[in-house]
Amino acid sequence: MSGHSWQTLITHCYSGCRKALIFNTISPFVDYYQSNVYYCNLWKLVNYINDKLSRFFIIDQAYPLYEITITVYKEAEIRNQYSQEQFIKYYHGDKQ
Repeated sequence: MSGHSWQTLITHCYSGCRKALIFNTISPFVDYYQSNVYYCNLWKLVNYINDKLSRFFIIDQAYPLYEITITVYKEAEIRNQYSQEQFIKYYHGDKQ
């Protein structure tokens, strides 16, 4: 995907989910590149997720494929898991 189309797609998917958005992308850390494949710019993706969607996310590249699985949680889901008083200061409201 080029331009901002991946941002639009992720934003729309995230706004429609209740708990979390989970998706895969091709890792930029491959042993060869193909011209017809989109390789994720991981820093841009992470900054976009953190700035526009949620600070509660997981990046997983712990398996043999050249893929990255990204899980972006809604703040309400994390708040449900960690509802103790000492965690309240870490919640700021969903960005969407």
